[in-house]
Amino acid sequence: MLINISLIYLGLSLLCLGMDKHYKAVFQKNINRAFKNISKFTGSLLLIISLIFLIKSIGISLGITYWIGILTPAIIFIALILTYKTKMFIPLSIFLLLLFFILNFYKIIL
Repeated sequence: MLINISLIYLGLSLLCLGMDKHYKAVFQKNINRAFKNISKFTGSLLLIISLIFLIKSIGISLGITYWIGILTPAIIFIALILTYKTKMFIPLSIFLLLLFFILNFYKIIL
């Protein structure tokens, strides 16, 4: 489940950074067209992969429900961070992704 949360968060973050407004707010420069396209494609792909993982692990009806259930707070969290603490977006994203992967690795070992 933690790997799905991290995939959804990373996918949504990449989709947000693929937008001119958010990219300019985070990095204070204009977005490169190649990065914009790659970011949108990769973000969409990660969201689809997370949906497939959930469907394969718990079935189609619960998988889609859990995916939407994880997606909703992730969207709200990213929207709040991009609105109020734009400078903290990248460091906080890196910290959260590392935390999710460490917790997932710790769960696998136990």
